[in-house]
Amino acid sequence: MTSIYGSTVKGNVYSFDGVKMNDPVNLAPITNINYDVIEEVDVMVGAQPAEVGYFSGAYINIVTRSGGNKFSGGLTITHQNKHLYQ
Repeated sequence: MTSIYGSTVKGNVYSFDGVKMNDPVNLAPITNINYDVIEEVDVMVGAQPAEVGYFSGAYINIVTRSGGNKFSGGLTITHQNKHLYQ
């Protein structure tokens, strides 16, 4: 839960690479973001530009990592031995 300037979570505007991610009905954030794709988080609390709109808390923009020419990734393997549970 994020409370900025005494606002509730619904008082903040969340965006993902500049695209607003608030539910238009109840204003709650509508996505869960994998932390591995985040490069930076911009928090704007005053003098917002007009395209952001009005809100009582903060404008939070999550910027994703940019790609490159190198292919990389990760692998996770989980194994449970059924004999341990008998």
